[in-house]
Amino acid sequence: MNELNPLRVEYENEPPSMTADRMLTNGDIVWARHYQGIKIQQLFSDFYNPVIDLLQQSTLRDDPLCRIFKMDKNWRAMEEMLFKARDWLSQSLSLVAVDEETDQVYGAVIGRIVNSDELLNEMEQLKEMEIKQQKEKEEQKLAAVSKKELRSISRKSIRNKKKVLKLRRVQSNRRK
Repeated sequence: MNELNPLRVEYENEPPSMTADRMLTNGDIVWARHYQGIKIQQLFSDFYNPVIDLLQQSTLRDDPLCRIFKMDKNWRAMEEMLFKARDWLSQSLSLVAVDEETDQVYGAVIGRIVNSDELLNEMEQLKEMEIKQQKEKEEQKLAAVSKKELRSISRKSIRNKKKVLKLRRVQSNRRK
């Protein structure tokens, strides 16, 4: 391993299970290797799809913000999140934990650079998505009203209109 790794860095308090190194192999920057055969490397396009799959399977279910926005039930919000995650992955600031033999992805850290205008824009988009979600819920509630309920409502309103008309006639007759 040292032959391939001229940039090996050893730390004084480094746990024995981890070796911290930076090694350029096939264009990949490997930052650390675990003794069980897992490497932490810079995330490149080869691993975008497995990381997105992992994000969709675990993070969207377990992340507090995703639970608050109920992203597992709102496919539009989930699609938007995954779309943004793909954009963040392309910034080349992310790391991935990969099995060295099978290239199976075990985890990832998605990093990105954000300017304040972009952050405000994202917050506005989240608010708009929340408003749309509330409107959709209201529409679903209205659609759930059965025909019988609609008939009974219309009958009641007709009765109420008749009562109002009668009261107006009575009031106009009293004035005369």
